[in-house]
Amino acid sequence: MKKQVFDKKEKSILELDKLFKGVGKDAEIANQKALK
Repeated sequence: MKKQVFDKKEKSILELDKLFKGVGKDAEIANQKALK
């Protein structure tokens, strides 16, 4: 039971991490376009 809860938390943390990385990449691309 506890393991399942932990796995769910781990998954949501990983999803958030992916989201932030995706947002970071989008921001980088936007910055590069703005500079050019």
